[in-house]
Amino acid sequence: MSTQCESCGENITRLNQQVSVMRTEIKNLRQMLDSSVRAHRKQLAAVQAVVSKA
Repeated sequence: MSTQCESCGENITRLNQQVSVMRTEIKNLRQMLDSSVRAHRKQLAAVQAVVSKA
């Protein structure tokens, strides 16, 4: 195998690893977003409850 082909193989491996990391990061960001949305809704409900009692 030529050095150019070996280099391409290494690049492909590195890129596949980066894609895997990016997918994990996107998954984590989605989880954080979902958590933030839930917290926001909970706070909004608490504020609405206080306002409706006043």
